[in-house]
Amino acid sequence: MRVLLTFQLHGEDEPHELEMSSTDYFDPPEEGELVLEDAVERHVFLHDYLGVESERVKWIVARAWAGGRSTLRRAQYLDGDRSIMEHIVDVNGDEEIILSTRLPSRDWHTTRLLKPRDASWSVSVNALSADGPTRDQPAALDFCGRWEFEDRQSFSRVGCNL
Repeated sequence: MRVLLTFQLHGEDEPHELEMSSTDYFDPPEEGELVLEDAVERHVFLHDYLGVESERVKWIVARAWAGGRSTLRRAQYLDGDRSIMEHIVDVNGDEEIILSTRLPSRDWHTTRLLKPRDASWSVSVNALSADGPTRDQPAALDFCGRWEFEDRQSFSRVGCNL
């Protein structure tokens, strides 16, 4: 497996590349899991792999591939780690966009949009939290109202075969 991070820093003309091992990029997979399909990245923020301050980062693209299959994770740093857009494409072609903004109150507003490979976009998360955009953050305030998670997911299929 190969993992390559391509990134651009503010004030620099050319992007940089950083190749790393899958064990440096992913947490170890559980019993019976495959690294590319199932493993979770070690860091929530891509800039944590680089060892540079988030304010210096303009964008990062992380690609992992093995045997003709790949994943893609792109991050655009709009104001250091205070405003980040991430676009993720998993090995099956499913996509996710995550918009994370730290508010002046120090809370985080996070919106996650999901797009299955053969469907359309739907809101997965729209929430305010105190802990930042972590994988398992409990929402201090959930803006999805009465929509259960499964309902939000099923909306991605509504109107797709018109």
